[in-house]
Amino acid sequence: MTCWAFYGVETFKQHSLGILRFFRNNFSYIIPIISHRTGINEETVKKSVEIGVSLHDIGKTSKGYTKSYFGHEFYSGYLIYKILQECCDSELKPLVALAAMNHHQAMKGRTLREMVIKGNYTRIPSVYELRDECRDDIREVFKEIGVEIKGFPEKVTRSDVIEWFKRLNLKWKNLYVIILGPLMVSDTVIANMNRGENQYNKIIEEYEKWITK
Repeated sequence: MTCWAFYGVETFKQHSLGILRFFRNNFSYIIPIISHRTGINEETVKKSVEIGVSLHDIGKTSKGYTKSYFGHEFYSGYLIYKILQECCDSELKPLVALAAMNHHQAMKGRTLREMVIKGNYTRIPSVYELRDECRDDIREVFKEIGVEIKGFPEKVTRSDVIEWFKRLNLKWKNLYVIILGPLMVSDTVIANMNRGENQYNKIIEEYEKWITK
């Protein structure tokens, strides 16, 4: 079976590597900015942010994902945090994980306020369990970024994510949007390109206005 980012149309590897390359071509300038403001060396920042951006959909690598996986972004945030703990542990990992967790914040019912405060998280599947077909795709992303990860949690419950989120300690909150913005633009551009969607997303429209100035 295939590991999908968008079932039957776009593979997880296509989506993740496409976003990574788009991010590098258009938003790599944020790396030295974050490094300067946090005091974390550029190489660690680069790897941390690239993992968060490229693997923001890693929650979809679950056996439970077919044509829909509401709330996959919550599992993504948790898994990215655990991956960053192993490869490039720094105070930046909560911020990167939160950006990945909130990449659907423009969608109705998917903001952190709605998910957490209003209780929409109860619609999240009760468990994430790594799909075997996705292992190679994830390894390819690690290889492209230049990190070696021996392992990360292959089975996570909704309760695990909720308890982790409650303890999340954010620093440099003002840098959150600097990561989330490029992630959302990269995600939208590559998804529309690979999925051949007819709708012309407003994020792409605004971005194209900006880069042609």
